[in-house]
Order: sequence, then structure tokens, then C-alpha cells
Amino acid sequence: MSLQFSCKVNHRALALAAAFAACEPLAPPGDDRDPTELGPPPITGHPALSAPCEGAAAAAPRYLAVTTTDFSTGAVSVVDLNDGVIHPDVALGSTDAKPFAHDGLLYLLHRYMIDSLDVIDPGDGWRTVAQRAIEVDDASSANPQSIAFAPDGLAYVTLFASAAVQVYDLSDPRAPRLTGALDLRGLSDPDGSPEAGLALVCGDALFIALQRLDSRDGYRPRYDHDVVVAIDRASGRPYDRDPGAPGIQPIELQGRFARQWRLDPEDPEGHTLIVLSEGLERLDLRAGQSSWILSPEELAPLGITSYLQPQAFALDLRGSAYLAAYTADFTEVELLRVELTGGPPKRLLGGFQTTEQALEIIDQTLWIGDRSLGHAGMRAFDLRHDPPTPLDQAPLATGLAPYAVVTLPWP
Repeated sequence: MSLQFSCKVNHRALALAAAFAACEPLAPPGDDRDPTELGPPPITGHPALSAPCEGAAAAAPRYLAVTTTDFSTGAVSVVDLNDGVIHPDVALGSTDAKPFAHDGLLYLLHRYMIDSLDVIDPGDGWRTVAQRAIEVDDASSANPQSIAFAPDGLAYVTLFASAAVQVYDLSDPRAPRLTGALDLRGLSDPDGSPEAGLALVCGDALFIALQRLDSRDGYRPRYDHDVVVAIDRASGRPYDRDPGAPGIQPIELQGRFARQWRLDPEDPEGHTLIVLSEGLERLDLRAGQSSWILSPEELAPLGITSYLQPQAFALDLRGSAYLAAYTADFTEVELLRVELTGGPPKRLLGGFQTTEQALEIIDQTLWIGDRSLGHAGMRAFDLRHDPPTPLDQAPLATGLAPYAVVTLPWP
């Protein structure tokens, strides 16, 4: 994600990249009508979830795909998890490429001012088999943020620069087609966009996290919590949980700036998420309710007092979450562990330099992308020890420094 208005990059400013994912203010909407009149009429109530949510990690991943960048150019490197060998620079990337995996393919979502989607085929020598520009009217950058895949071949791309979610047909992934857009104007904040970020398909419903940032004030959060809206995929209509209240009432999260979510391994039905915001939350999508697992008050004794500090998390096989968070001065990233059943966090390791979600756990190994000068690469730690111990003396060199990661199955 990119920085405020100037987009200048320095080591401390990079710590803010996760918070400010656009560099220029949006034009105000110029419409004083009731927001519910701007988009499609809402559906009263909450969706009945007919299928598990998509997005579960591969049971036995073969690869760890790593986007890399020096903030002038970018690439993709791959760790073969069978033998631990890294293959650097197997494909082109960019300065702000977020990787996603679906149906054996690697998708790169290029964000602010790059605005495109690449499809990479691991079974075809990591060849880029498709590229698609992502554009919106009246904005210099669409600034795409996330992509959610559905089993019917559709994919949903959230944008910061528009109150719309673009819908793509990926039935032929070598020829992605823009087929329409979902209208979020009824959920926009005063700058004209709700700043839609995370997205996830659960059967007939699409769930989208709205950050509701103030584009005219440094992209700071407008409210004390984010929200998650449910949208009926067939009609494009949002669900209104309280039609008696003004506007459309979505699910309320506990904290601000929801930047990552994963399926809760304790829910076999696949309808509960673990969400990283100012702390860790458990979001029950069936009930439409969220509660703290790890609150900001519990993080404060460790010097984590800003919503900008939590960065990424991963889950192990024993019900623990490993959380990467900036120190108070944003000079480095530390690794913490917290139990999903609750309780105070434990500080494990420090001294990392990471700028995005470059944290993953595979079996008993924790992988983290470290950008430390002279030692940049993927570092592996053995979770069978407390604290985790490094598996190698030196990180696996990724070519350019690591940025973000995703797991992939065998093609």
C-alpha cells in the first residue's frame, strides 16, 4: 500500500504503508441525498450462509510465492517447500504487488498507480499468462486492494478510489473479463468512497471490510471501528442489519483498519474469521458479531499503542496466532504469540524489517520476509522450540527484498 499524498518512501515512512493505501484525495461526492438512495435498495436482515467461506490455505502447499521489490521495480520469487530451495525472479512483479492463490494459479494484484491484475501459471514455468488493467473513471489510480474468488468462476476486486467492487469472469483465467460492478455508494463516507479493502466469498454472499478513511486528512480512520458489509452476489444488494436506523447498517468490527483475515481453524463450517485490526478479533459471520481475542489494551504493555503498528499474522496447528507488529518508533518489527483462546501476548523475536504481509506458517515452520540491509530474504523458524529457533544461519535470498507472500499447491 502507498503513502499519504506525496508517496515519498523512506525507512520510517514505509511503516505507514499499511495504513495509507492511496496518495491523492478523492473528490467529494457532491450529493447530499440519503446514502441509501445512491445505490441499490438494501436487503433487510443478514444472509443465511449456504456454503463455507472460500480462501482456506492449501492442505499441503508446495510453494511459497514471494513478491519482491526495491520500490523501483519488482519480481516474484518462489520457495519450493519440498526441498527448501528458492528460485528467485521467476516472474515480473511491481513496487506494490499483493499475491493471491486460486485454483492452482498465482494472481498478482498491482495496487496504487499500477492498477493491474496478472495471472501466473506455476505449471507453465511461472509464465504470466494474462494481464488485465484495472481502471475507474475520474481517478488517476483505481488503487485495487484485494480479490475474492468464488467457485462459479467470478472474482471480486475491491478499490480504494471508487465506491464500487469490480466483478471479473475468470472461467478462462487466461482471459479475465470485467463483467460488471457492485455499487457501494450507499455505504460511502463523506469523501465518496468507503475504502473497501478485504473481501471474501461465502456461498451466495460476499463480505467486504470497509475502512472508511478520510482522504482529505491523510487517510486517517473517520470512526473508532471498521465495518463489514454483506452483499448478495446474485442481486448486488447489500444487507441492512437494522432498517430502522439511518443508512445501511453493516457488521461492526471492534477495531479500526482491518488489514488481514483468515478462516478460524476452530470452526469446521468455515464461517468464522480471525481478523487483524488494532488487535485480533474473532468475527462470526453467521451471527454477524465480532469480539476481541487480543485487545489494544492487552497490546499496550508491549508498546503497541497505535492502530498502525499491527502488521500481519499467521496461525499454527495448535491454536496460536503469531503476530508481526512494529515497535513504537517504527524502526523494526517484532514477532508476538497469542493464544486464540485469549490471554496476554508473548514477545518472541525482534529485529525484523518487513513492510507488508510477509508472514506464513507451514506445518511447524514459520516463514517471515525480512528486508534487513545486507540480509534480505525469507527467514525460517522452527516452531517446535520456544522461542522459535532459526532453521538456517542466513535467510534464503529472494533477489529483491521480500514484500508479501502466499502459499500455492502443486500445479
